[in-house]
Amino acid sequence: MALKSFRRLVTNTAFSSAVITTVQPSIQTNDKGYPAGEEFFQGLALRIYGTLGITSSGAGTAVTDGPLRFLRNVFIESDKHGPIVNNVDGLSLARLHRFLNGTAAAIDLPTPLTTGTPTFSGSINIPFAIPGCIRPEDSHLYMKTARAKATWQAGVVADLVSGGTNSKLEVTTAYLQQVANVKAHENGSPLLSADMPVYIPFVELKKVNVTATGTLKIELPYGDRLYHMLAISQRNNSTLAEIDNAIILPEANIRLEKNNLPRINSIQWKDIQDETKRIFHLETVPTGWGVIHSCGDLNKPAQISEMLDTVDTSAGTLNLFVDSVTGSNYDIWVLMFGYIPIKSRAAFADLPADVQAALVK
Repeated sequence: MALKSFRRLVTNTAFSSAVITTVQPSIQTNDKGYPAGEEFFQGLALRIYGTLGITSSGAGTAVTDGPLRFLRNVFIESDKHGPIVNNVDGLSLARLHRFLNGTAAAIDLPTPLTTGTPTFSGSINIPFAIPGCIRPEDSHLYMKTARAKATWQAGVVADLVSGGTNSKLEVTTAYLQQVANVKAHENGSPLLSADMPVYIPFVELKKVNVTATGTLKIELPYGDRLYHMLAISQRNNSTLAEIDNAIILPEANIRLEKNNLPRINSIQWKDIQDETKRIFHLETVPTGWGVIHSCGDLNKPAQISEMLDTVDTSAGTLNLFVDSVTGSNYDIWVLMFGYIPIKSRAAFADLPADVQAALVK
């Protein structure tokens, strides 16, 4: 019997019970309504939406990608799989969405802004079952005994509106809607061994402040994962704005070393950005971004051997070296996306015996 795809509302939660101005609201957490039992958790669609309250003679300017900037932090985990999305902001998730799907995330914020109660919204899809280096079914989450949980935090009104002569400027209401993408049998019967995953996806963000002009060394996690891509962005750590090639100049050299041996050897930033357009079929690259992609052609599946493999029981290192320029509030953020072998996590015990046996050979 073929698996069927379902979409299920998980939660629709207010970011705050009060209006939001210059102070971030409290962190929110939900552990109800996610896929469970004989179901595969294939991804999570997020929608940020709400209403502004503006009273002024000059309403100000809508911030580029404001609704995505407003989602400051997302953390998704399960008790059996560990962290899936590890402290990633909405704008970075939206860029990942664009790299994987070739389309920009949906955003709605009126331009120009007017006084009154204009609405805003932004939508992001976080896929767990992803085509490219492996089969999509190799990395969806089997939820037999696992329980998922998400944590998130909103930003402030300045993430959405800048400038203006406002006597009142506030986020009056703001919500995060979560919709799970699920695969299961319509009658709830057990899933087949052939559909079982062998990896757990991860999306993780590392932020590094650029304190001096020169070659910046960025140490990346090593020992338990295969990297699908390293997406590098230039950001202002105060406004969170993307910066266009002022921190990493077009002629800057980029180097990636695994255990002190080069995997990428002094490739110029402009060439990485050009390759990003080619691999992901983009007309333009998001401002200040470039991607080191380890699978060659995104449209050719099952290229596990081409991934940047750091699965190792011995000590090792993975270091990214970036020629960079210092400046006020200058950061380099590295968005890491890839897979962790399921046999290293508690979710392995939920797999059928024949699948477990095949994975430990």
